[in-house]
Amino acid sequence: MRRAWFGGSPDRPLRHRGEAQTCHVLQRWSRFAGSWWVTDDREAYRFGKRQGLTTLDTMDLLTRPVADGDLSAQEAHDLLWAMNDADRRIRVPKHVSEMLG
Repeated sequence: MRRAWFGGSPDRPLRHRGEAQTCHVLQRWSRFAGSWWVTDDREAYRFGKRQGLTTLDTMDLLTRPVADGDLSAQEAHDLLWAMNDADRRIRVPKHVSEMLG
C-alpha cells in the first residue's frame, strides 16, 4: 500500500502540507462540515475519497457547467486537454462523452 506523505519527506519536508492542513480542517472543524475538497493531486484525491470527504478535481468541476448547459462537453474536454498540455497533470477523459457525467 502506498503511503500518503502528508508530512513531506526528508528532502521536501513541506510538500503536501496544504493538503494535510485542509484534510484536518474538513474532518475536524464543524463549520466546514459538508465542504468540498478540490485537488488535482492524485494521492490527495484518493485519500480524501477514502476519508469520506466530498473530493473533486478539475474534471469534476467542469462536468457541472456541462450538465447545466453553460459549457459544451467539447469545450470542457478541450479546456482539460489544454491544461494537460500546459503540464498541469490533471485527469483528462479519453473521450468527450465522459464530460457528460
